[in-house]
Amino acid sequence: GAAALTEPEQAATGAAIGAAVPVAGRAVGALMRPRGPTAKEVKEDYQAAYRSAEAAAADVAPEQFASLTYKMQDTLATSGFNPILHPKANVAVNAYVEQAKIGQPVTINQLDVLRRVASRAARSSSDDERRIGSRLIRDIDDFIKESQPEAAVRELEKARMLYAQLSRSKKIEALISRAGRSKQERSVAVRSQFQKIADDERKLKQFTPAEQEVIKNLASGRYDIRMLAAMGPLAPPRIRDLRTIPGAISTAGYGGLTT
Repeated sequence: GAAALTEPEQAATGAAIGAAVPVAGRAVGALMRPRGPTAKEVKEDYQAAYRSAEAAAADVAPEQFASLTYKMQDTLATSGFNPILHPKANVAVNAYVEQAKIGQPVTINQLDVLRRVASRAARSSSDDERRIGSRLIRDIDDFIKESQPEAAVRELEKARMLYAQLSRSKKIEALISRAGRSKQERSVAVRSQFQKIADDERKLKQFTPAEQEVIKNLASGRYDIRMLAAMGPLAPPRIRDLRTIPGAISTAGYGGLTT
């Protein structure tokens, strides 16, 4: 039988999105209760983890931070770095050099902000720059583990994981929203959006392996949105929170609902 739903809005939203990503020969069933937290809950968890990291952290002495800067410069020297070919990596190391010149203790918040600068190189469209950026990130993470209490490192890594999870789910929200604004037939528009991610290796790599598999299956039509909600690998946000597609339809028009 169909999974019980206590909230009519959840059923209507599930039907609307489920109708947008059909599987041939299958009726769109009632949306199973989604697993995983909402986007709002993930944001709150991320903020709480970050506060815990800050509370447990120790400031880094200027001499310690300078040693990290030297290590990063050595990494560039042995990685085939060129400031013109690898501008994002160049910006990253310069940011660390300028911070070191200040000669003041560095907080864990400052370390994390500077790491985000380096992560831009690790996400570059250039394969070569991504390689260099990944090595710089490894230098930074090793330094943080060596210079910070274990509790601070643990909470900081948790905060980063939650932030990345939130960022990925926002991409899915934007995808559904774009499909809702498309002039294409709804099922075509949604599948087209997932296909754009599935066909772009750099975009696809921003998701976890489990999420990549779901995206590919949605793009090919092997999954419908009900299956996604039941499995939950792209949560957060839960499917019930993706209310960006207008004109939610009733489940009344579907016969033979199955779980």
